[in-house]
Amino acid sequence: MSFNAEEYYRSVFDEQLASTIEDLEKESEEKTSSMLLAEDIEENRRATIALEEQEKELQGKRERAEKVAKEKEELRQLKRDTAKELQENQAQKLQAIQHAKEEEEKIEKLEKSIEELTKRYEGLLEERQEQHRVDGRPN
Repeated sequence: MSFNAEEYYRSVFDEQLASTIEDLEKESEEKTSSMLLAEDIEENRRATIALEEQEKELQGKRERAEKVAKEKEELRQLKRDTAKELQENQAQKLQAIQHAKEEEEKIEKLEKSIEELTKRYEGLLEERQEQHRVDGRPN
């Protein structure tokens, strides 16, 4: 038998190459602790960013809710103020109506009084004219 060195070295090289490739594949499949740590750090960073975004969103919602509550309270106060103002206006209106009625009653009394005085005056004029006729004097 003859020893073929080239074939021997080739087969040894192929075996070592295949072994090295298998080892590399195993290493790539198995993650090292530093790779796992790096992944955990990245995952924590992403989670922190997501939590910060959620916190900002919640803060915005809280601020909007506070603003809405404040605006509601302002509207309630405006409603109360407006109702009070309307009541005051209504009271003033009723007072003005009452005052107008009283003035109308006074005017009616004065008109009746004027009418009665006018009748009395006319009656006195007639009496005077009658008296002058009886006395024979001219008017």
